[in-house]
Amino acid sequence: MRRSSWAALILGCASLAVAVAVYSSPFDRAARRMTRREAARFVAEAQRAFEQRDAGALLAFVAPDAELFGRPASQVAPIIRDALREAGGDFQLRVTGLSAQDRGQEAVLEMDVEVGQETDRATISYYRTHLTATLKRDREDGLLGLLAAERWQIARLSTSQSLDLPPPD
Repeated sequence: MRRSSWAALILGCASLAVAVAVYSSPFDRAARRMTRREAARFVAEAQRAFEQRDAGALLAFVAPDAELFGRPASQVAPIIRDALREAGGDFQLRVTGLSAQDRGQEAVLEMDVEVGQETDRATISYYRTHLTATLKRDREDGLLGLLAAERWQIARLSTSQSLDLPPPD
């Protein structure tokens, strides 16, 4: 057998071994338990997206079939995009009193939220409310159905006060 044939045979066997290992190994990654620490990380990422006015990143936290403030996410998403695009100034989102309850396939986060601005001369608070977020585990399939991962997504978001949202288009 020629040297190039041996190289091709070894390369083929190595590729087969890698393919068998990839397809037979459990690469699924479960979402972390929703502890207070995990809830703080989840909220901090959403807070960062809000403060950077990144509607895409903010809406990535929301499940497609979610209910936001009593409406389907598909009706609220354009309102969020418009509000983030049109609002002037640098807004901050302050979150206090965060609690988390892990219920297996879902989790409930409770928090007090304040939307405001800070300038050299004043600290302004525009809106305060108590939010309840029900999260669900969502599975994302990776490359060719491999490397699947779970992540937490908002399934329901409600507030202690009514929001004056514009009517749906």
